[in-house]
Amino acid sequence: MEDKKNDFFKHALNYGVILGLILIIFQVIVYIFNIITLSLWAGTIIGAVNLILLIICISVFIKSYRNNVLGGFIKYGRALWFGTVIALSGAILVAIYSFVFNSYIDPDYLENTAKAMQQKTTEYMESMGVPQSEIDKAADRMGGQMQTSPLKGALWSIPGTAILGFIISLIAAAVLKKKKGALAMEAEAAETEENVNENSQTG
Repeated sequence: MEDKKNDFFKHALNYGVILGLILIIFQVIVYIFNIITLSLWAGTIIGAVNLILLIICISVFIKSYRNNVLGGFIKYGRALWFGTVIALSGAILVAIYSFVFNSYIDPDYLENTAKAMQQKTTEYMESMGVPQSEIDKAADRMGGQMQTSPLKGALWSIPGTAILGFIISLIAAAVLKKKKGALAMEAEAAETEENVNENSQTG
């Protein structure tokens, strides 16, 4: 029983590292090409891409675990928690990267990005004829967001990604769950009994 538990976490953490690396690579691409400042809606698009990556990775990893480790069968609960652990471990890895990046690699990135987005938001609101008082309020709100420290931002990202991963896993587990048929269970029982007999004879 302990071996199965360890096997569960070993594979979930391995997949979590892969998920984290994929999300980090995407963040690096966003940074290199400065995608976040290209458009007022760039943040929404980036968030959507992150969501798609989460959905694809969690689904593929649950299916891989089911087919390559569990012999093609997995219960709903096991699939659900497997996907959730993947999301949580991946979120922790991304949070560590984000903290290091925003603290040491480019400490001014968050502030510069926020200022650029603030400018684009102001220009858009002015073009739409929004009253100056409303524009000032929006600018104040965005200015407050600039005060978030790298550590606080990294820590806050973990539960958000984990909860999102849990929700994705709820659906993925329902689609990918596969119970063992009667014949498969009988064959497994016979194999277990045979192994027990062999071990008793050896002893």
